[in-house]
Amino acid sequence: MFKSDSKQQLLEFLNERVFRPTEVADPLSYANIDERKLLKSVQKRVHETRVRYFADYANASEVKSTFVQDLNSKSGQKLASDMWILKLTRFEDVRTDFLALCTRLGL
Repeated sequence: MFKSDSKQQLLEFLNERVFRPTEVADPLSYANIDERKLLKSVQKRVHETRVRYFADYANASEVKSTFVQDLNSKSGQKLASDMWILKLTRFEDVRTDFLALCTRLGL
């Protein structure tokens, strides 16, 4: 398997499981106005994270190491907390599957 294929598989995994579901979440599914405002903020931050992952990392190893760093960063933990409030899938929720995929890809 080519390294670019590995990177693409990791990005597709994150896009399908975390980025896309958050970006398409419907504000009207939240009754509380504060949650709707929080959703808009979360969607903006997740979109920025998605753009960063797709544009800034050259290979699968960089995607993996950044994923792990984001799990442990203050901003990543704040985003995860906000996503938990909104019942959206977070990096923490897919961590085991993501790392298993990394192992299957030889990373």
